[in-house]
Amino acid sequence: MKTLLFLCLFALSYGSIEDAMLVISGASCIEELTEDAVSMFEHYAEHPIDLNAASERKLVSSGLMSSYQAASLCEYRKRSGDVLSWQELAFVDGFSGQYARALESFAVLRQRGVPGAAEADGIRGDITLFGGASIPTAATISDKESVLFKYGLRAALKFKGKYELMWNTRTTFSSPKLGIGTISAGWEGRRGKLILGHYNSRFGQGLVSWSGFKLSGFSSMSAFSRNGSGVSPTSSAAAELMGIAGSLYIGHGELNAGISVPTKDALINYLENGGKAMIFSDYTEENMENFDAILANYGLNRVEGLVMEDDMQHYAMQMPYYLLPDIN
Repeated sequence: MKTLLFLCLFALSYGSIEDAMLVISGASCIEELTEDAVSMFEHYAEHPIDLNAASERKLVSSGLMSSYQAASLCEYRKRSGDVLSWQELAFVDGFSGQYARALESFAVLRQRGVPGAAEADGIRGDITLFGGASIPTAATISDKESVLFKYGLRAALKFKGKYELMWNTRTTFSSPKLGIGTISAGWEGRRGKLILGHYNSRFGQGLVSWSGFKLSGFSSMSAFSRNGSGVSPTSSAAAELMGIAGSLYIGHGELNAGISVPTKDALINYLENGGKAMIFSDYTEENMENFDAILANYGLNRVEGLVMEDDMQHYAMQMPYYLLPDIN
C-alpha cells in the first residue's frame, strides 16, 4: 500500500516511477525495497538533492548513487563546473542515460555560476498533506464500516544547506489516532554531522544492510553499493531510533556513534505498522516493564514457571522450554 500510494503521486515525473526506483536502487523488483527505502525515495521526490551543490559525502549517504559515482561527479564539477543538463550528466564517468533519467525524479541541477562558487542558500521549507483509503472489493458506498481511511502531515525546513528539520505524523488503517510522529533535526559541516531526535542508522554487512530492527538483503552487488550508510536524519513515519547520533569525518572515512532511548514505543509502532517479530522470554528475576508493555499491547502476559516440551519437533535450539507452535 505504501508503495502504491507513492507511485500514484509521482508517476508523472518519469516513464515509470517504479522503473526509476529499481534503476537507482539496483533491486530486481519493487518488493525488495524496505519501507525505509521507499521513504527515502519519497523524501527526495519532495525535496530533491542538488547534484551541483551536494558534497561527496552527502551524495553517498543519500543512497542515490555509489561511492564511485559520487567521486566521479565531484571530480567532474571541479574540472568543468556545474552540470547543466541530464544529458550532460549521462556523459559523466559512472553514469548512463538511463540512470540520469531516473535521477530526474529525485534530484535537481541548480546552476551556481563559476566553478567552485558556493550557492547562497537561505531558508527553504514545505508542508505536505497526504491520505489514502482502503475499499474492499465487495464494499458498497453505503457500507461505511468497510471503508478505511488514513492521513498524515509531513513538513521539512532547511537553512543554508547545513541545517534541516523534519516532522512526520500520520494515522494508519489499523491505528486511526494521530500522534506526535517523528521529529528529526540535523546539522552537517565539513568536520561531521549531528542529529537530534529520530534518525536512521545503516551499516553494511556483506550483501546485507542493518537498519534498526531489520536486516535487509540485496539481490546484487550494485544494489548494495548504492545503499546509503552511516547515520542520517529521517522523515520516515516508521523511524525506529530516537536519541542523539553523529559522525566525525576522518580523511575519506568517518566515525559514527549514536545513543537511542528505550525503544518500547518505537517497537510497538513498528509492529502496529505491519512489522513482524519473534519474541522469546527466558527465566529472570528482574522487572521487565517495557517487555511486559509490548506483550500487553497484544493481550499477552508472562506467568511464573517454565513449560517443558518433550517433542523435539516443537522446541528450538535444543532447549525444551523454547516452544515452537504450529503455524498455519
